[in-house]
Amino acid sequence: MKTIDKKACELPSLRNRAQSLLLLDSVGSRHFLSYAAVGAAATSVHYLILVTCVEAVHLRAAVASTIGALAGALSAYVGNRRYVFATSVQPHKTALRRFLSVALLGVCVNASVLWVGVDVFKVYYLPVQLLATGITLSLTYGLNTVWTFT
Repeated sequence: MKTIDKKACELPSLRNRAQSLLLLDSVGSRHFLSYAAVGAAATSVHYLILVTCVEAVHLRAAVASTIGALAGALSAYVGNRRYVFATSVQPHKTALRRFLSVALLGVCVNASVLWVGVDVFKVYYLPVQLLATGITLSLTYGLNTVWTFT
């Protein structure tokens, strides 16, 4: 009787997953667009808090952005769990813990980019925040796709 190599059977699945993650197929592109739409709503929460804290409360941009990012992350979890990763087999407790870990990493990356751009290079905070958002979007999409909800 011939034995089947389990690793050989997993390769197409890994290849398909990598293609989806890299947006090389329509499923991956739609998935990313859904993630980006939820992220846009969460980013609106983030930016509203950021601008309010900087302009009205006079907090430093990195601090205000961190507060906004945390609020945005919580709203993003709800949207991602319900709409983007609705078929996730991860229990809510596990997925939330992983999502918050990824979000915390995203908040740290975001705050670091803001600190370097605004405090070190003296660039106005809004363009720096746009750069930080793009970096964080790419990082968190990858991690949430391959770890949080799988």
